Amino acid sequence: KGKRCSTQGAKLLRKTTKSPLIWKTNVQVPFATRDERPQLERIIGQLYINSAELVEYEQQDGSKSKCLYVKIPFRSIAAFHKASEKVVSHLEAKFNWPVIVVANRTIISKRAKKHQSQKRPRSRTLTAVHAAILEDICYPATITGKTTRVTLDGKKHIKIFIDPLDKEKIENKMEAMTTLYNKLTTNKIAIQFSKPTSFQKKVMEAKKQ
Repeated sequence: KGKRCSTQGAKLLRKTTKSPLIWKTNVQVPFATRDERPQLERIIGQLYINSAELVEYEQQDGSKSKCLYVKIPFRSIAAFHKASEKVVSHLEAKFNWPVIVVANRTIISKRAKKHQSQKRPRSRTLTAVHAAILEDICYPATITGKTTRVTLDGKKHIKIFIDPLDKEKIENKMEAMTTLYNKLTTNKIAIQFSKPTSFQKKVMEAKKQ
């Protein structure tokens, strides 16, 4: 069962061969304004955490770093999206690591049907689950396009394009995102930003001023 993430604090567990390592995340609501606090307390009360672990990845300069990979139940993903930016930024400031949250999903094999009349839910196929994992890893950034190239050995190399207005949200953890997606799906991804439209250029220029 998942562990409830209450306003009094949550425990992220990473099982090791020696002993479990426990972090007290203290996900309280001092990072919210007075008006936001009641709503955030209600949302955080609906969040559960299955587990968390550190994933090592290589940065652009070749140095090693780590990110915090948090697994939550699928039923908690909707509540998490309502407060994701505040919760993730709070955890990243506390641990000084990029934080990526992914919901648990189940893949059902084509051979799992017990009767010919049974239909496998589309959301439980391998392709659908991998696409949903990619959405979770990139969240809250928006994926605007995707191309897929399959090599002779069957491995997929995916190039995704992110909304340029979301650059600030993920630019500090792009290497962590690509490493984690490869770890979870064995597929490789490359992340680029879409060419900004004239409207997006105006918005980006307004942010700089």
